[in-house]
Amino acid sequence: MQLLSRNINVALLTVAAMSLTAPSMATELDGLLEPDMVVDIASPVSGVIQTVKVDRADSVVAEEVVAELQNEVQQAQVELAQTRVRLEAEIQARSAALEFARRQLERKNELWDKRVIPQQDRDEAEARARVAQHDYNAAVEKRRIAELELNLAQRDMEQRQIRSPIDGVVLQRFIEPGGRVDEQPILRVARIDPLRVEVVAPLQLFDAIKPGMRARIVPELPQSDAYTGTVTRVDRVIDPASGTFTVRLTLPNPDGRLPSGLRCKVVFDGDLAQTANALRDGSPSQPGASSYVTK
Repeated sequence: MQLLSRNINVALLTVAAMSLTAPSMATELDGLLEPDMVVDIASPVSGVIQTVKVDRADSVVAEEVVAELQNEVQQAQVELAQTRVRLEAEIQARSAALEFARRQLERKNELWDKRVIPQQDRDEAEARARVAQHDYNAAVEKRRIAELELNLAQRDMEQRQIRSPIDGVVLQRFIEPGGRVDEQPILRVARIDPLRVEVVAPLQLFDAIKPGMRARIVPELPQSDAYTGTVTRVDRVIDPASGTFTVRLTLPNPDGRLPSGLRCKVVFDGDLAQTANALRDGSPSQPGASSYVTK
């Protein structure tokens, strides 16, 4: 009976020793899924909102018109400028006058060469040709100014069409049709593909987590799958009060299948604390080194 008890005690001690010396397989940290970017969309010009085309939770794509300001005056300016650009009568008249003046000068030059007309007649024809050329150039320049005015009026119209700068989801709608905007935002849009994963890690792991490392992301959703994220930023400043630092990962989120704002588990394969200790000690990692949180 004593021999059996002794064997059981030896077995328990052996199991305990193995649990202390067995290397951890993963390091798990708490994280938070956040939008990659949040943008407040405002109007570049002051005006009165005519329509807002999207509402909260709607998806938008970059360059999509999400709101419009009242633009009746600007539309009239565009139509006026278009009419001026289409006017061809003045240029055609100046072109015909220039052609006639040139032919007159050619005839006068021929007669002058034959000494049939006096110098004064030739000089007058030459002066009329120069005046006709000047009038034609002025008409062309006037047409060019009309084209620039049309371009300016069209740009003014475009500024009254408010476009989303990013692909994303509408988080908030601040102003309704009829409201006046100056500098305040109209909409708030978040880009959720990719998602940003923010992790607060303990000081013990500072040497072990590097940009480019991959980790498994497990959102706190019922029966959620695990996703793969990549470390993109490791803060180089430690918070002295908590002894922690921030790590950022990027998580692809095509079709927006994952919502932002979820808590998650970030699982690094391998014992990061063991790796960090080895890097600080300048020696290879040894089995049995402790990790922060293991799974």
